[in-house]
Amino acid sequence: MDQTKATHRALLNLEDYHQRAKQKLSQMAYDYYYTGSDDQLTLADNQDAFRRIKLRPRVLIDVSKHAATDSISCRTQILNSTATLPFPCIMAPTALHRLAHEEHGELATVRAAVACSIIMCVSTISSTRMELIADEHRRYIRERYPQSSSQLWYQLYVFQDREITQKLIKRAETSGYKALVLTVDTCIIGNRESSVHNKFSLPNGVRVENLVDERVELAKKYQELPRDASLSWKDLDWIRSITSLPIILKGILHPDDACQAVKFGIKAIIVS
Repeated sequence: MDQTKATHRALLNLEDYHQRAKQKLSQMAYDYYYTGSDDQLTLADNQDAFRRIKLRPRVLIDVSKHAATDSISCRTQILNSTATLPFPCIMAPTALHRLAHEEHGELATVRAAVACSIIMCVSTISSTRMELIADEHRRYIRERYPQSSSQLWYQLYVFQDREITQKLIKRAETSGYKALVLTVDTCIIGNRESSVHNKFSLPNGVRVENLVDERVELAKKYQELPRDASLSWKDLDWIRSITSLPIILKGILHPDDACQAVKFGIKAIIVS
């Protein structure tokens, strides 16, 4: 296909976006977003599992009243009805959006979340400060989409220096985030071979902004973040003691851990 035609091809589905990204991103950025760890077996399994999900609609049910009022909807409520979704989809916490667009990055993503009235879970490893994302979220609702039910959640890593973690939680609360999404399946960073091959490093001007304060940049590379490998169930009591936000566990792999989460009063889980 001619490169110009490919660039102007209508974006109708995920594969269209994938191919456009492949054209526009640098190899380093594309591989960072697209690839998994080691032989990428888990990535392939996840994709295959998603393809196996089938909708099984029921038929011959009178929906004429709903159709007439245009009220047929996939709207659902979660977290004890504190969040409303027009359809069951949430933007997952993904890192470093400014690798895709250096000027706008996460600010463009949060505008899309507001426009679609969905939840955006902001990554600790975002390339835009959480406060700026929250400001843009409020501005876009106020000026463009006052009926939007979009919310912001904050994805949290627990670091060896617990003071850093506590400050991140307080900043998220102050900025108006509605839930904490605690990642529990990355005590060790996956071996991303593509990043090694590409000698991955952050371009000039792109940083892990949530971990930069007035004195020191705490992390220059995603792989260098000093996460706490000792994190365990007992630490949930400490987190709960310093925040009033609902806590969601991201990265549950085993049914027994799902049951354990219920015992510890966790509000929701995200399966890894």
